[in-house]
Order: sequence, then structure tokens, then C-alpha cells
Amino acid sequence: MGMIGNQPANNFLAVTKDTFDGNASSYTLSKAATTNGVAVYVENVRQIPTTAYSVSGTTLTFTGTTPAGTGNVYVLHHNTPASTATHPAAQDLTAANATITGTSTLTGAVSTGAGLTVANGITLSDGNITVASGHGIDFSATANSGGSMSSELFDDYEEGTWQWTLTDGSNNATPTAGGWGTGYYRKIGGLAYVTAYIRISSLGSASGDMKITGLPYTSLSGNTIGTASGFGCGRATNLDITALSSLGYQVGAGVSEVLLREWNDSGGTTASSSGSLSGDAIFIMTVIYPTA
Repeated sequence: MGMIGNQPANNFLAVTKDTFDGNASSYTLSKAATTNGVAVYVENVRQIPTTAYSVSGTTLTFTGTTPAGTGNVYVLHHNTPASTATHPAAQDLTAANATITGTSTLTGAVSTGAGLTVANGITLSDGNITVASGHGIDFSATANSGGSMSSELFDDYEEGTWQWTLTDGSNNATPTAGGWGTGYYRKIGGLAYVTAYIRISSLGSASGDMKITGLPYTSLSGNTIGTASGFGCGRATNLDITALSSLGYQVGAGVSEVLLREWNDSGGTTASSSGSLSGDAIFIMTVIYPTA
């Protein structure tokens, strides 16, 4: 509906209320008023202007003494509501757009149906940032490498434990008791970092080429050249590998297992069989591979 005259300011209005204790005939108001510009109540009964009271400036004078009580006298300044641009704390704020140039303190949950743009960083004093599944931190604003970039989304992080099995595919070795069958992993984006301190008490009936199964993530499938990973062993004890050979690990494409490999300067890399191990073999395994 159209308006005649000046557009009223978009401020919040609040009626000022003064509260007093009884057993007095005069009171000092919080701001100047007139007799007919306030509503005066005594024990929730509205008083008649001029007959029961009068107001001059900030002085409210009754024609008699009010009854004794705590907070039983109050005054509403209904003709001079306070106008302020500060949003009342007890009311919800709804706006189509907002520009906040100062410091904002948010004590409750914050939700937005669209994106949220922050110009100068976000600092959390407590709590976590929770990202919906399939989303993450987008680094597309940064410069790309000289290679062929396929994604700049950091969309995952996880850490935990996993249970390894040393096997020839049919027969399993027995991990040493006391938690030695547990390994650790961290997944950062699409890359898994997996470790295990392999220590066995028996090879059992294992007799073929050996591998470690149970990786926490399946490796990326596709071209083996672009997905497979190979690593050397940093520490090993009680092995029976060929002299001048070293133990290594290989993660192929689209698998959740590590092949044990042996390398020497004459034969290159070959599969490591149960004959290269012993019933009390110990070795540290670390592999890093792209995940599916």
C-alpha cells in the first residue's frame, strides 16, 4: 500500500517500562513524560490520569501513597516509544540480505540455504567444521600444476586401525599374540597411508607366494602404470630371503592387498614365497596408494 509523506524509518520499536516499589507518593521516571503520555498501574490496576496522578518532567506524583509492595507500581511510556536500530535479543531476525562490517558472535546453530562468503578468514574457538558427504574444501582458486589436473577438492580425511592377514591366498600365518595383528592407517583425500608391524608366531600351512590382505581401502582401479605403488622394507628380522636380496611391497590396481616382493641386482623383482619367511618373521610394512 502506498504511503503519503515521508517513508518511516525501518527501526525496531519498544515501549519503555519503569517499575517501582510501593509505599511512596512520588517517583522519578527514566525519562521525561506528560500526564497523558504514560499509563500508570498500581498492583495491575490502571490509574486515572490527573485524578490519581500527575507527571511533570521526570517526576510522577500520586494524590495519595501507593500500597506497600515490591515492583507493584509500573509505568508504560506509550506516547514515546523508544526507537533503535538494535535488533531485540528475544526476536528472530529475518532478512533477504545482510552486510556485517563489525564483529559478529554466533552462539547458536547457523544454517544457510545458499553459499556463505567470508572475506577475512574464519576462526573457531571450539567445535568442528562438518562437511556433507561428497563435498570438501575447494582449492580451485589456487594455481594449477604443470600436469593435467582432474580435481582440486579435498573431500576426505580418516584415521584408524585395520587387521592384517599374512597369507598365500589359501593358508594364513598366525600373528603373534598381544595386538600384533593390528595396523594403522590415515586417509588424506584420495591417498591412503597404511602401516603395520608384521610379527608372526607361525606360518601354518602357507606354502605359496605371500601377500598381506585386509587393507582398509581398495586401491584405485584402471591402468596399472598409473595406480600401482611399490615400496621397500625398512626393517626385517628372521627372514630367509636370498643373499643380496631385499624385501619390498607392491599394491596393484583395484585391490585391497599388498604383494610381498624380493629384489636383487641380477634377477630384478620376483614374488616372495613362504620359503623366504620363517615361523617367527618380523618386518615393518608401509605403503601409500591412491584409493578407489
